[in-house]
Amino acid sequence: MYFSILLHFLARGLLVLTTVLCVAAVPIVDGDEEPASVRPRDSKSTPNPLDYAPDTSKDEFPPYPPMRNTDGSNITAQNLRGVRLFGWKGCSSPDVKTISDSFDDFEKLAKQEALWKSIDWNSQAAKEIWGYGTGNKVVTDKRKTQIQQIYQSAEQVRSKAWYVPPYDDFTPPWMAWRYLWIEIACSSVKGDPKNECGDRPEKDPKCPGGRDPPPGGMNSEMEAFSNPLGKYSKITFCEHFFLRMVSLGTVIDEAKKELTPAEKNDLWEYQNRARTVFHEITHLNYFMNAPDKSPYVDDLEIPFGPKGRRKYTTAYGPENIKIVANYEAADKGGFYTQRNADSYAWFAVAKYVEQEIGKYPSDPVITKRPVAAPRDGDKKEFATSSETEEGNNADINSAAPPTGGVNATSDKHWTPNCPDHPQILSDTFGVSSVDVSRLSITCDKTQLSGVPYNVFHGTAGNVYDKFCFNLDSTNGQEWSVNAHGDKQLSNPLRLRQTIPANDQPHKKRTPPPNPNAYDSYSFDLKWETNSQTLGCGQNIDSCRDVFAAMTNSPCGHQASQQNIMATAGKADVKGCGTYSYKINSPKKPPATTPDNDSRDCKTCGSNLGASSCSAKDGKCLVDQCKNDKSCQACKIDCGQYK
Repeated sequence: MYFSILLHFLARGLLVLTTVLCVAAVPIVDGDEEPASVRPRDSKSTPNPLDYAPDTSKDEFPPYPPMRNTDGSNITAQNLRGVRLFGWKGCSSPDVKTISDSFDDFEKLAKQEALWKSIDWNSQAAKEIWGYGTGNKVVTDKRKTQIQQIYQSAEQVRSKAWYVPPYDDFTPPWMAWRYLWIEIACSSVKGDPKNECGDRPEKDPKCPGGRDPPPGGMNSEMEAFSNPLGKYSKITFCEHFFLRMVSLGTVIDEAKKELTPAEKNDLWEYQNRARTVFHEITHLNYFMNAPDKSPYVDDLEIPFGPKGRRKYTTAYGPENIKIVANYEAADKGGFYTQRNADSYAWFAVAKYVEQEIGKYPSDPVITKRPVAAPRDGDKKEFATSSETEEGNNADINSAAPPTGGVNATSDKHWTPNCPDHPQILSDTFGVSSVDVSRLSITCDKTQLSGVPYNVFHGTAGNVYDKFCFNLDSTNGQEWSVNAHGDKQLSNPLRLRQTIPANDQPHKKRTPPPNPNAYDSYSFDLKWETNSQTLGCGQNIDSCRDVFAAMTNSPCGHQASQQNIMATAGKADVKGCGTYSYKINSPKKPPATTPDNDSRDCKTCGSNLGASSCSAKDGKCLVDQCKNDKSCQACKIDCGQYK
């Protein structure tokens, strides 16, 4: 559930849990042929994705899946497919195997053709999990396509070619390649120093992101949490994932050999680690092609209790996802279920179990409906939300939450007490956490830098990408870079991005300038965070969006041709912090004044005084001065003798 913060964060992403991962998925096509629009570019002009890989040389365990062939040779980047897990901080060898096996089991769920290829919308599982609905309350064809697109994207997480990232005018390849890696940690002092899993006794414990625990305090129900704020998305697995959960294969074996018919029909009996991973993967917006092809996948909250005493519980587990599916409103069939991560995860489990044991486990049977429309994980109401007819929802109109929550006694009927992602992440990884239309952008338009806007932000690259890639959103960051965005001016690592002719903008006032012509300039980039809000979850994308917005504002369109950057500018992200830039012109060498008392200057004066040049022949004296070693060492201005 909470591989989610890779993915929820690896992506709210990835890989990315709370957040994660890899190269963006593309629509399924027949055969092995890739769509022409995503074929690899010429190898001579395409950077190598391994150039942007993390340094795993000091990790105690190698990446998973392996980066080597069975014969021990390295796999070439052109042949690499799927996301890699790395880091393993605080993990033991058995932990690494458990996580790796769970990642493999996720692939088994994701590869089901009953998910990515053709969902049977008339099946009992589909109706109970995505929505029955009749008339104008059925799941619409558009939402069916969007739900299936999520499954198509999940199917490619383990198989997408590394050399097929999305390219556009302003997105360098590594912006996609950063999703090829998910950093993994395990609950321990080393892997979870802040005890965000809640696995160690602690006074006044906090949930992930510093949130206060709900009434009742912390417990050990947290499976995993993720954080997308670093260079790579990170997932931390908690003790519950290792000690109380089992593998996909184990629950299937138990169902076939040990369970009674009644138990075999209970979907809860198939709770397993692969479901956790699947849940988290759907939070990875980049991999899920959200919001371009499907809405963001969140953890919805279900309202219960009468007005005035209304409370909410997260839509985790078979009971709650079915309650969400039972919410009906005109033209809203599938609107809420398609936005809930556990709905995707449990439907994947249900179809796998149906395939393995020959029938869909239909329990628990749920007839309850929410008293009002579910809300998103940030506790925000959807714009279309409205009260339901409370007379039809008496079963959950009490002050008690639906069954299956943290207080349930069954070892398999549980949901985490803490949310699986930090509250500070107002948006998910891979999604800008700022509304650029509401930024406060200021600059002195009378002070011009001489640098064109399309050097700062253009089709050939920009100055801020590497700064944003390494953004420390919670503590702030300040870099000085060159016109290629390289922090070390003495050792430039220039990003070369080739854009096919048919991808070029159709209208240009002037040809784009060559950044090489501005190598003598330096650019000071800065992010100052609000310590109270920890930067509101700023990330790579929000950072890029803000600098692009400053470029596109009047700050980037000054002088007679409206194409020169102001020398300095800043953008205030209200309540979160401030981005700023300052362009420094080339420094002129300091003027030197001859030291007339030095030996060289005295010798130069004596030599010129004894010159055979005519007093009227200034050129002769200038030439003698220029050819005199003492005069040159003195740095005297020979032109004064003309």
